[in-house]
Amino acid sequence: MRADSPGHSEKYSNKVDGSYHMEKEGLTRSLALLESRGVKLDCIVTDRYPQVQKFLRERNITYYYDVWHMAKGISKKLEAISKQKDSTPAFYKLEKLLTNKRMMKDVAKLSPHYQTSSLEAFHAIILRFAPKNVVFPFIGMLCRLYLAAMHYNENGDRPQAKTQEGYVADMMDLIFEEVFVNPTPYTAALLAIPVPEDLSAQYE
Repeated sequence: MRADSPGHSEKYSNKVDGSYHMEKEGLTRSLALLESRGVKLDCIVTDRYPQVQKFLRERNITYYYDVWHMAKGISKKLEAISKQKDSTPAFYKLEKLLTNKRMMKDVAKLSPHYQTSSLEAFHAIILRFAPKNVVFPFIGMLCRLYLAAMHYNENGDRPQAKTQEGYVADMMDLIFEEVFVNPTPYTAALLAIPVPEDLSAQYE
């Protein structure tokens, strides 16, 4: 579940010291859930968070880096170098960037097969149903995440649409006007969902 809002305030997270630690905490819980269900991991593809790398090494889990995240990390530096008029200093900086020891080491860890592009696509879908600049109550956020997951699972293999204008509004109307015309049967289950206390409430 997405647990941050603009500024990474961790509105629904009371178990970590800061947004920097959310990545590792989320991974820890996810691995525990998978292990409890008997899922055996072959490898994990992540970005290059140092604490995540350390955690996976300690667990003896094979991990690779996502190509897109690494490319994103150096793209701005490459763009800045490309704007230099004098070619000799530019070439020197380019060589220094691409032959950096950490860069060479990380390239060797790039995933040869799987990438995180599908996950990034899902995150983009979530933003359409639950924009980060809007604060939703816990249940409202949970329902919007469910809708985003339903949409993604239904349309993940379809060709990319040329336009999605009005799609989310149309889907919301469909859900509440045709699918769940009478939400009463689901009220008890909805009320049974435990709602965590807002982190900010601890400081009021």
